[in-house]
Amino acid sequence: MTRLSAALAVLLLLAAVPAAAQTVAQSAAEYPEDSPNWLPMDDAVASAQNDGDIVLIHAYATWCGWCREQDATTYTDDAVQAYLAEHYKVTRLDIESPEPVNFFGGQVPMSELGEALGVSSTPTTIFVDSNGSYMTHAPRYIPPERFLLVLRYVQERAYEMMEFGDYVEMIEASEGYGG
Repeated sequence: MTRLSAALAVLLLLAAVPAAAQTVAQSAAEYPEDSPNWLPMDDAVASAQNDGDIVLIHAYATWCGWCREQDATTYTDDAVQAYLAEHYKVTRLDIESPEPVNFFGGQVPMSELGEALGVSSTPTTIFVDSNGSYMTHAPRYIPPERFLLVLRYVQERAYEMMEFGDYVEMIEASEGYGG
């Protein structure tokens, strides 16, 4: 009886693996149609080098629910997309993928690049200047209104002078939001 139970458990486990793998693979390819114009890493880098724009790297994992939430709410927001289009080159980084990408002239697996850029949770938004220098990052899911402030904070290089909370207070005071 024990051998039969063990054999059934193994068969059930083996049958479930392809279904689970298929679900993960499908979720990696699915993001909203009205997402930003995600560029391959090498295209984002080359374009940033030509235009002097900042490279925004959306670091994610295929199993990450908050990554999908950021895709569905933040990156589809019209104001976020307009700001991104004006100031950033956007690309995605699957932190678990062994697929190599060209990052400022070097071939590196996505998983190693995520590690090198200090990604310790997903989603994480990483900002790199047009020369390939790390600027800063924003961990966790960020709703659209707050994400716009993050984008401004980085684009204006305010992170070099003040903490994000102080920046938000300054913006709210200057735009009449108060408290």
